[in-house]
Amino acid sequence: MRAVVQRVSEARVVAEDAAVAAIGRGLCVLLGVAREDGEEAAERLAGKVARLRIFENEDGRFDRSLLDVGGAALVVSQFTLIAESKRQKGTRPDFSSAAPATQAEPLYEAFCKALRELGVNVEQGVFGARMAVQLNNEGPSRSCWTSRPPPHRGATVPTSPPASIDAEQDRGKRKDEGPRTACPAGERKGAGAGAAPQLIRERRRCAVLSDLVRAVRYFTVCVSKYFRNLSEITRLSQSSAEPSRRCA
Repeated sequence: MRAVVQRVSEARVVAEDAAVAAIGRGLCVLLGVAREDGEEAAERLAGKVARLRIFENEDGRFDRSLLDVGGAALVVSQFTLIAESKRQKGTRPDFSSAAPATQAEPLYEAFCKALRELGVNVEQGVFGARMAVQLNNEGPSRSCWTSRPPPHRGATVPTSPPASIDAEQDRGKRKDEGPRTACPAGERKGAGAGAAPQLIRERRRCAVLSDLVRAVRYFTVCVSKYFRNLSEITRLSQSSAEPSRRCA
């Protein structure tokens, strides 16, 4: 679930030439729902929006939330926020990850309900309708948010394979087994974060060399089988030719 949050001095939604919702100072929220979203995601994102400190205090710093200033929220459904560029063909955006209307509308309502339960005055657009959103962006101030949960404190997100552990294990094995032909033991130097890309390249090269060695062995076996079969055929042909000579 994605939301574009805009701080406004006023905003309203017009559908079919009629104003259907309007607010004064507060937030205009464009909300997009993805296929993998659920009610938990809607509640999590609603909490983020309600507590987002993007309103200025007496010193002009962003230190107050929508709840602190008593502002309202105008929530408008916007499935185009789920557009993906990775699966895009040409210049046309891909919206296949957006939730269908039967799934998106209940989650849109759940998001608005969660905001109301937090004490926010919520106005809504018309779900699925063609709307014109008119607003005065205060600041201007605009930010994008998702419903993804934050990582646990103290947890680290790996940016590369755990090469240090594998390198230490490989070194211990090579001390017992001796150097390998396909990948000499002296080529791997260091197991820190900076050496990870080099280790990955070396492993790929070792894998290619191992495949090449196996291919050469297979070729050798096939050639030896071919010559054995050829010699056997020659012997059988010679043995079959001897009786015919005797008869002659």
